[in-house]
Amino acid sequence: MKKLTLVFALLVLCGSASAQTVPPNLALSATAWAETFLGSSYPISALKDGNRNTWWEGTKFPEKCGLTWPSSKFFNLILVKMPLTWGMQNHAQPMVVESSMDGVTWTVIVADNVYHFNGTNPATNGAIQYFDMGIEPGRLIQARHIRITTKKNTITNLVPFLEKQGPQIGEIEVYRITKPTLAP
Repeated sequence: MKKLTLVFALLVLCGSASAQTVPPNLALSATAWAETFLGSSYPISALKDGNRNTWWEGTKFPEKCGLTWPSSKFFNLILVKMPLTWGMQNHAQPMVVESSMDGVTWTVIVADNVYHFNGTNPATNGAIQYFDMGIEPGRLIQARHIRITTKKNTITNLVPFLEKQGPQIGEIEVYRITKPTLAP
């Protein structure tokens, strides 16, 4: 398993618009959940509402949030996006992503690490972290549940650094993509 940070649009990963269409965001058919949320302005539903101007915010660390589908899904790409409204803030959030078929037994699919969301990079249209499962083409993760555990949230381009009281996520997107074959 490896983490791959990209600054390309999902369309680039899927090939040209004429060759393929962007696959559906599987998160939209899931139920979002979290251990806590910081009031009605930062609801759990914002984790997958398709709107990067809204976000979920938890109240503690560590904090768990995720998605649950009625039946298992196959996927190989997860995007964790920060809110567009953050503007020029750069965040560092230690997190780990796990999957499960039953909600009891969990498997790490994205390693525990500090992930940086660079709001000052215009190429990412706000801060987006792309998690490529590092799976060869044709091999997919199958799961009914995805769980993201965050342990800290630091705004790194303010002096002094600002520690937030809980995690923040603007959007979780999940895709099953076909990796393009590059022509020689």
